[in-house]
Amino acid sequence: MKFRAKMSEVFCMRTLSSIVSTISKLTKLCVLRLSKDYFYFIVLEESALPLRTSVWCMMQQAHFFNEYKLVGPPEDESEIYLELSPDLLASSLSSLRVNVSAAKTMKIKLTHKDTPRLTLEIELPTQTSQSRLCMHEVPVHVIPHRRWGDYAEPPTLDPDISIEMPNLKILRNITERLKKLHNYLNVVASSEGRLTLNVETSMASVSTHFRDLEVFKVNDTKPGPFITRVDVRKFSNFMTCEQVSPTRVICHMRDGASIHLRVEHSDMTLSFFLTGVDE
Repeated sequence: MKFRAKMSEVFCMRTLSSIVSTISKLTKLCVLRLSKDYFYFIVLEESALPLRTSVWCMMQQAHFFNEYKLVGPPEDESEIYLELSPDLLASSLSSLRVNVSAAKTMKIKLTHKDTPRLTLEIELPTQTSQSRLCMHEVPVHVIPHRRWGDYAEPPTLDPDISIEMPNLKILRNITERLKKLHNYLNVVASSEGRLTLNVETSMASVSTHFRDLEVFKVNDTKPGPFITRVDVRKFSNFMTCEQVSPTRVICHMRDGASIHLRVEHSDMTLSFFLTGVDE
């Protein structure tokens, strides 16, 4: 079982670092799925039975890596599944975020000393003609083939409404304030292109309204508006993906049941699934 890859484009290094940083805000453990053409970051919802996906990030390896070589285990030589701490990986990539404009290359390889690890080698320039090599090791757990089915691509959601999300940086500032007021957030979307974020307490009801958003799909058999209550902290933490500078973000909502937030950016998609809650 072998994996080795090399990245040298500044844009790609910055994007990867931002994605891992976002995922580290959402979970303590994630799975890195490596295949011949794509690599994925996958998170299962904590304490959910049956198991279901909360984060699904799919990235085209040819767009991000200049070199990419993979040999999987004997059961399936085309894939490798690794469980790791996204926080540790984000910390290892922090030198990219500080020096990303100057970083020359980054190499990632699967190594095995006393335990399996992802070894990162980041080449940074110095004031002399020589380069400086920054190395990090992230412990990983190799997931056996029999458990791969737990990390299959989530089924397509048939939403009641699909609506454009407002600027995520603005949403992040708003939700940071709202989560201080209540544990739950009402997300309200209408076929007229309106999105409302609302929290209600015994003392007050606070709402923020957005208008003139593009509606991609709506269930004409339901009058709307469509309302789903979610955990405000999880919703707010997802807004950190604004650092990825997405092309667009779409909110797919099943009325009262679930929300699927889909981030689109170049050759990458990041999906976040939130289950509706009853207070």
